[in-house]
Amino acid sequence: MGNKLNKLQEQLAKINSEIEAEKRRLKEADARELKQKIRIIGRFVFDRAVKDGTLDDLVREMDQADHLKKAVDRKLFGLSENGHGHSQAEPTKINENNQENQSTETAAIA
Repeated sequence: MGNKLNKLQEQLAKINSEIEAEKRRLKEADARELKQKIRIIGRFVFDRAVKDGTLDDLVREMDQADHLKKAVDRKLFGLSENGHGHSQAEPTKINENNQENQSTETAAIA
């Protein structure tokens, strides 16, 4: 009878392992889907801000909301490394060529 119990416990362990693997797979798929949604929404907001000439306002709003915390992110938008506001050396600039390149890259991702 102990042999049957061992066999059932092995089957249960295998099933539990499969359940955990499937949970991980689903969680990873959800994370990929969320990242794709963020990229699509981000591209839309960015393109609209460039088109409307409101990118500086958007960057300022993101800065005031403490959305740009990493030094590398702040530098990308021409912000001082600490505190709110643009650095004098690097104002935010978006040229049309850069926007076209990024739009092409986004289309390739989608």
